Amino acid sequence: MMRVVKKLPVIVLILVMILASAVPAAAQTAEKTTQEKAVVLSNLKIISGVNGEYYLENQLRRNEAVTFIVRLIGKGDHVNQNKAQYSSTPYTDVPSTEWYAPFIGYCYQNGFILEASSQFNPLDFITDKEFIGLVLMALDYSMGTDFTLDTVYDKAREVGLISLTEYINRANADLISTRGSAVEILYKALTLECKDKDQILLQKMIDEGVVTRLEAMAMGLIVDTVSTAVMSVESLDLNKIQVTLNEPVTSVGGVLIYSDAHDDITCSVESIE
Repeated sequence: MMRVVKKLPVIVLILVMILASAVPAAAQTAEKTTQEKAVVLSNLKIISGVNGEYYLENQLRRNEAVTFIVRLIGKGDHVNQNKAQYSSTPYTDVPSTEWYAPFIGYCYQNGFILEASSQFNPLDFITDKEFIGLVLMALDYSMGTDFTLDTVYDKAREVGLISLTEYINRANADLISTRGSAVEILYKALTLECKDKDQILLQKMIDEGVVTRLEAMAMGLIVDTVSTAVMSVESLDLNKIQVTLNEPVTSVGGVLIYSDAHDDITCSVESIE
């Protein structure tokens, strides 16, 4: 509900609004290249590169993978601000002084890492199955309950993380994840719904303040699908009207009022409820 302060009767209202509801952009635009997807993920602070180079052909290391996952769920800043809480891990090969230690610690404390071994092998390369398993957990699926390492591709196909063609290509291969293949999976995951929730994974990043809804829309990740309409206009007094819309909005970019008398009309938004 929105209130507009005005001086004269309203004949026509034109409202420029920023909407609160949005859904994945899906296939409304041309498919991005892996490089273009990497740029989007970089803007979301999920991955990083040097002068636009993301080393997409390089194999993905385990320390990089867990860092991507932490950032994917919007917890990157939280971990960086609470390093002391997460830097100590049960792994003898993860010194607490290493940059990746708090990310491994966060994943261990929050159930993303289930290994009982005394070593994490942070510099080893991660397999494609292992990385996709981590992304499924970011989508709130549970290893051992919803999928296993043997069925990870089946679950990924079921939830839309990989296509049928990608499933077939992976089925009989023992793949090591590359930064490029990780980019494809991470980008796809952003607009998938989390388990038992009516929200996409990207919403976690929005809730954590990593990105705004407007920024996500500008990146082509989400679109508004509801046409905003004025349901009613009610005069509250000589100087105020109340406009009721058919959906929530977060802000109003502008209000134009046209009068048949062609008088100058000034107005402002008093509140959005």
